[in-house]
Amino acid sequence: MKPSRHPIILSFLLSLFFLSALPAHADFESGVKAYQAGDYAQALEEWRPLAAAGDKEAQLGLAVLYDKGQGLSQDFAQAAIWYEKAAQQGHPVAKHNLALLYQTGRGTAVDLDKARRLFQAAAAQGYDRSLVNLGFIYEQGLGVPIDLVQAHKWYDLAAVQGRFPQARVYRQRVAAQMTEEQIKQAVDEALEFQPQPWSVDAQQ
Repeated sequence: MKPSRHPIILSFLLSLFFLSALPAHADFESGVKAYQAGDYAQALEEWRPLAAAGDKEAQLGLAVLYDKGQGLSQDFAQAAIWYEKAAQQGHPVAKHNLALLYQTGRGTAVDLDKARRLFQAAAAQGYDRSLVNLGFIYEQGLGVPIDLVQAHKWYDLAAVQGRFPQARVYRQRVAAQMTEEQIKQAVDEALEFQPQPWSVDAQQ
């Protein structure tokens, strides 16, 4: 089945989302304020040494700057490197954003399987954007066989969180193609889902 365009997967606004995920600890605050004020060069100056020292939030921030070309030349390969570093430390937002690069071939070769696994890892931590993207992947059969039960399950989990209202629409779209038995299976699987804990300061 030919994949269709999708607002979350193909038009994700990294910078806008990133702002919603910024932590509040003092060492990061000046960079946050600079970013929000549009002073990306200052944000870069604040975050680069923190990222090099292993701060996962600063690594995410630096990756976004490279991804969007803010404060430096746009460089998707560097974005992928820094997303990877933050993702290896368990940051679900970094996993999600890295998955987008693999899905679209920006700074990496297109790798739908790796993208799906990264979305899956972020979704396992309850990250709503990845929940929605997984639903779309299984609905459309992007690198996997179409699986409406899985699509309904992931859309349902995103809808329950309530932070992405459109997930309800997607869930209804899929449910219209399913039997009652399939819907029950999807709901049961969603009820069994237990998100893995992740750092409080990364919460939106």
